[in-house]
Amino acid sequence: MRCKSCNNEIADDSTFCIFCAAAMSTVTGDSANNDVSDTGDAYIQPSGASPIRQPRRNSKIIIIIGLVVFLLGGVAIGLYEYYIKATRNFFTDSRDGRKYKTVKIGTQTWMAENLNVSHFRNGAPIPEAKTNKEWTRAGKGGKPAWCCYDNEPGNGEKYGKLYNWYAVNDKRNICPTGWHVPTDTEWKVLSDYLGGESVAGGKMKEAGIIHWASPNTGATNSSGFTALSGGCRRHYADCRRHYGGRTFRDSGNYGYWWSTAEYESDFAGGRILFYSDATVHRFCYNKEDGFSVRCLKDNIDKSEVIKK
Repeated sequence: MRCKSCNNEIADDSTFCIFCAAAMSTVTGDSANNDVSDTGDAYIQPSGASPIRQPRRNSKIIIIIGLVVFLLGGVAIGLYEYYIKATRNFFTDSRDGRKYKTVKIGTQTWMAENLNVSHFRNGAPIPEAKTNKEWTRAGKGGKPAWCCYDNEPGNGEKYGKLYNWYAVNDKRNICPTGWHVPTDTEWKVLSDYLGGESVAGGKMKEAGIIHWASPNTGATNSSGFTALSGGCRRHYADCRRHYGGRTFRDSGNYGYWWSTAEYESDFAGGRILFYSDATVHRFCYNKEDGFSVRCLKDNIDKSEVIKK
């Protein structure tokens, strides 16, 4: 016999349908040996034989289950790839546990944040110099020193610390193991890869005017370098002559970064980015000045070059 509710074959002595649990009152005998269900499946009962049900197709259910498994598998793979990418794009400095974002630009891997440490690689402290007297004493003595812009710790968290060149060039190493302060040539490799000095600055600067003064010309940060305008601390003698004695200058307008390049006995080089253009500018300033530091990874993979 066949159930009126679901049209499935059930035994003649059944009191309810085993497929849809319909009561006996909804079950009647077949009017023909060959019947077709609402899904198009044929059920054939040979003459004189007990009712036999052909298995109903479950293709739709199988397809749905397959799609669910496929989608869940895709989500799992996506999450795994995101985790791998996220962990690869961070570096943890063992000196203080601080995490730095990193970015691969061409054959170079850079920290995507300014350095913010108060110890050398071997654990020796880098002296903090808050007052102009302390800063000048360190510079005149050729000793390493650091400070935060305006001596505000919050500026250190935002822009990183400012270091004189003697901290940058110290043999105890300011960058963590596996990283170093870039040479002038390595800065040039970066700007050349990004299309030359006249346009590379725009590709390096963080876009918008949160950390840069308007108009922040040409800023796209397409390289992922995320340069911020951390300003500088100029040596006091120069500021006393030209800037009314104010040593902290240019936050919001300019970002300065040291290189290892040395010029004569009192001067060293690096790079400047301006809010008002997209150029990477070279500089030669007094070693007593305080600028930001970006570390570059030691091992350079020359097998992969991806244009930005």
